[in-house]
Amino acid sequence: MSGSLQDSQAAIIQQLLLDLGLGTLVDNELPWPVYANHHPDSPDNSICVYSTEGQVQNRVQIDGGVNEAHGIQIRLRSVGPVDSYVKARSLLVALDTQVSNITVNVGDNHYVVNSIDRTSDVISLGMEAPTSERFLQTMNMLVTLTQTS
Repeated sequence: MSGSLQDSQAAIIQQLLLDLGLGTLVDNELPWPVYANHHPDSPDNSICVYSTEGQVQNRVQIDGGVNEAHGIQIRLRSVGPVDSYVKARSLLVALDTQVSNITVNVGDNHYVVNSIDRTSDVISLGMEAPTSERFLQTMNMLVTLTQTS
């Protein structure tokens, strides 16, 4: 349903990825830290979830509420194209198979992530910059979720 979210959809999915063990905290120096809405220059092998355009699905005639799906993009960066592709595919498979009405807590706020529907497969963006040795992969998705408290 529509309504204000106290956290961005990127922050909510960042926490979901951590809860599912698909990435690590940004401050513990383990592989594949997960960031939200800002991808710092280091470390090399990392994940960032961005809030993107969502989609209004329909309006509920009884109360005037709106059912909407929030847009996200997950971008992976790696020193090798195979590493980032393999990690990206593993994320897609995990989100396809493991996300169904999962409770996610971001600080004091509680959300139920009903589903994540991908709108793309893994998209290779190639090298990060002409002089970079790092490769980028990205995926686009729509998330249906509800804040419960």
